[in-house]
Amino acid sequence: NNENNSLLNPKQSSSKVLNLGVGYLDSKPLNEYILGAGDTLQIDVSKDYPELNQLVTITGEGIIVLPIIGEKYVEKLSLSELTSYLNELYSEYVKYPDITVTVRQYRNIKFLIKGEVVNPGIHVINGQIMQSNENSSTPIGFPTLFDAIRKSGGITPYSDLTNVEVTRLDTLSNGGGRKRAVIDFSKLLSIGLPEQNLRIYDSDVISIRKLKSPNEDSLKNAVSSNLNPKLIRVFVTGRVNRGGEKMLTKAATLNDAITMSGGARIIRGNVIFVRINSDGSLDSRNIAYRKNAKRGTKNNPFLQEFDLIYVRGNALTGTTQILEEIAAPFKAV
Repeated sequence: NNENNSLLNPKQSSSKVLNLGVGYLDSKPLNEYILGAGDTLQIDVSKDYPELNQLVTITGEGIIVLPIIGEKYVEKLSLSELTSYLNELYSEYVKYPDITVTVRQYRNIKFLIKGEVVNPGIHVINGQIMQSNENSSTPIGFPTLFDAIRKSGGITPYSDLTNVEVTRLDTLSNGGGRKRAVIDFSKLLSIGLPEQNLRIYDSDVISIRKLKSPNEDSLKNAVSSNLNPKLIRVFVTGRVNRGGEKMLTKAATLNDAITMSGGARIIRGNVIFVRINSDGSLDSRNIAYRKNAKRGTKNNPFLQEFDLIYVRGNALTGTTQILEEIAAPFKAV
């Protein structure tokens, strides 16, 4: 593995005014785009031979078909590698080939996100951000780390945004393998540093570690920046005044949900708290309800989508009644 962080991490921006020379206009992207099935390319061979210019799409087998040279396997080549490769091939047939390769349409990006997000796993996102006009769409940018985390449902109260790890495929010229960077993504949410918002490429792997204690400030920043949805659905039932489905803010806690349900009735027992974890396992807890419990603690946890809160009655409450009350919110779903 190539772990040269400088390959992924942009340099920190300076507050000083820069005197830019014309060389700035020749700056190239920090990471070379690696081609794959579904990319559509405009390949121009030479201005003297326009009949050789072609618009081609890389097939599922990673192949393109070009005049004179026929089928060629180009998957996993970078744009500059393909350009050099085609210049060499066409030099046998064309005087002074001057190959230019331009991506006309980018393939969808499939990335893996692991760790402390709402929906970890493999996700697919458009390879290019489009803006819809009256009769057409115009490309205006590329998906970023922000878009990838948002696609996965956003962060949890335990997400460690100061150490977000991104690994991605390296070019064949650099030996292949993967390169790695660690991003302080919290700086994007707190002070708006765009350098921490990397462009996402196909086959990227994003890892977000778990904090030992919840960070409510990160969650608030995530909601205000639209990284996380502003509202979540939870279900409250049992010994409350107005049970059922509740729409709460992303930073809501168990006590907030009970308060939104009109509060717990006087005769009650402990609270049964049920959550389906991101790995599919079931988290079921008995919680001693404390009206003034600190937010984010064991007795007053932050909530996630589809959490179930059942406020138990006293020891005389019948089993049939309990089952009916727990099942009630799921009937609507």
